[in-house]
Amino acid sequence: MFLGVDIGTSSVKAVLVDERESIVGQAAMPLAVARPQPLFAEQDAQDWWLATVAAISALPLAARAAVCDSNHANTLGPAPEILAPSAS
Repeated sequence: MFLGVDIGTSSVKAVLVDERESIVGQAAMPLAVARPQPLFAEQDAQDWWLATVAAISALPLAARAAVCDSNHANTLGPAPEILAPSAS
């Protein structure tokens, strides 16, 4: 099994694919975008983490042989609690 995770602006999507490239399960969790002033957009890294955990948890249980991550910026970090809201 292979797990793919896409951390996008509006949602986190996860897909589980088997060795025959058949989709075993997929899930998406929405993300909020804060707009503190005109032309500004921010997201909280903790929201990315929680949505990622929720999306993966919604998939069928299976052994995972590989993980692929795709995100919209170079802002993915190992400790969401130390990151301030990410501005774009």
